[in-house]
Amino acid sequence: MSDSTFGTFFLPGPTEVREKILRAMLKPMIPHRSDEFEQLYARIQEGMKPVFRTTQPVLIAACSATGMMESAIRCAPPGRILALVNGAFSERFAHIATMCG
Repeated sequence: MSDSTFGTFFLPGPTEVREKILRAMLKPMIPHRSDEFEQLYARIQEGMKPVFRTTQPVLIAACSATGMMESAIRCAPPGRILALVNGAFSERFAHIATMCG
């Protein structure tokens, strides 16, 4: 199956789902607290390092970019944050930083 009969889209949906993915979805879910999940997660984290060309840990999060922005701000050392605004995403980051105090 090609990416799509209409091309590749980077939209939230609706999207075509490859046959291989549909078959995988028929299998029982892996419990997120199981050893199997832990091993899968570790393999994925390691496999993402070359994708991002890094040797540093890769964080995989089940949230939006807004969630990760808030996480970054809340995990920052205490003190002021400099947020330079030059577009929509940086404006959102500055707004979240302000809302988090």
